[in-house]
Amino acid sequence: MNPKKIVLATLVGGACWVAAGAASAAPLDANSSISFAGQARPLGPAPLNWGTATGIDFGAAVFIDGTGDYAAVPFLTPVTFTDFTFAPVFAPATPLWSFTVSGTTYMFSLTQIDSLSQTGGSLSSLNLSGRGTLAIGANSSAGTFIFTGNSATATNGGTTFSFSGSNAAVPLPGTVALLGLGLVGLAALRRDRAAA
Repeated sequence: MNPKKIVLATLVGGACWVAAGAASAAPLDANSSISFAGQARPLGPAPLNWGTATGIDFGAAVFIDGTGDYAAVPFLTPVTFTDFTFAPVFAPATPLWSFTVSGTTYMFSLTQIDSLSQTGGSLSSLNLSGRGTLAIGANSSAGTFIFTGNSATATNGGTTFSFSGSNAAVPLPGTVALLGLGLVGLAALRRDRAAA
């Protein structure tokens, strides 16, 4: 057999292998979104408020609402949040939140903060938005989040927060690899035909 055809067959076989591996973990429904509410405290220097916060200390939190893959999650399901800092250096939180329903674990891993807005004073507030990975069992997709904390609704020394997350349309690495292997295969075929 021609060595070029062996290389081409290897590339096609590799592309099929990558496609099979990517198919084992399905992306989440693109219309999925999730919302939580709960208690949180700002972390940071004095005077400690959301305007001077450098991190978040989470308290009790519950599931409030969901669409798509989160629609079946029961209202007020307890959620565990991981405390994290965002200044002076951001450290990813893996997972930022998680909960389990009927043996399936739901989670979000925070990997990047895109925007930060803080207001100090007696009505201090913090708004964060960013990106990460939403996962339900073995299935995952890129996602976005918005966190809002404010002191206007202080209860028992803490403040309330809300969190919402949704899927973001980002190509899967397996899809990109498959496309690249296909283009390499087409280039090899074209080169083989041009040489003949």
